Amino acid sequence: MKVFFIVFGVFCAIATFVMIKVTHDGVSIRSAPIISPSPQGDAGKNISVAVVTRLFPDFQNASYVTIGSPTDMDLGVQVINDLKSTYEGQFKKNVTLLKDDGQLSLEKIAQCAIPCWILTSETQAHELSNQNPIPQILNTLQGIEHFSLTLIPFSNVPETTEECVAEKRLSLHCIIPLSIHQVRKKFKDPAVAYFFMRKYQDRDYFLFIQTGQLR
Repeated sequence: MKVFFIVFGVFCAIATFVMIKVTHDGVSIRSAPIISPSPQGDAGKNISVAVVTRLFPDFQNASYVTIGSPTDMDLGVQVINDLKSTYEGQFKKNVTLLKDDGQLSLEKIAQCAIPCWILTSETQAHELSNQNPIPQILNTLQGIEHFSLTLIPFSNVPETTEECVAEKRLSLHCIIPLSIHQVRKKFKDPAVAYFFMRKYQDRDYFLFIQTGQLR
């Protein structure tokens, strides 16, 4: 019994030290792997099937999905259409697409027939920035589930900076190079175009899609 109390005391001391250290220095939160680097397949058809299947039951339960895509990403429209087709075929529900015109309000979003997919830019879809209005609006809807999916094109393995490594709460500027760098060794075949997906915190997903031969 004496040994037990000694061990318990040591454990409590270590736990206290760790809590003090975390409180003082902060916690560096990193993205979590959801889909490992995989071949896109002919015309990228593997992407939509893998994403809809892997994000079960998220897709099934969400009333709103915010999808962010760069305006200059030619593949973005195809990927979104493929996701919509795969989703509707699997869940037998018709998706309503709502484009962000910069004037989206609570009323406009609430009027969108669910399941509603809100299409916006890659900088506005997620909660990496507390200033993005769409996630803020969705968070005010009681009893409504939602998540974001941001499309990230890439054609090189960027170097990570000390600034990004030191970030406690990742920005979009840093989550991109850190995520690609983490999986760089899995791009084994230079003739294959890959995709992979990461999750950051509760409901932000990032779909990385290779758009050219890696440099």
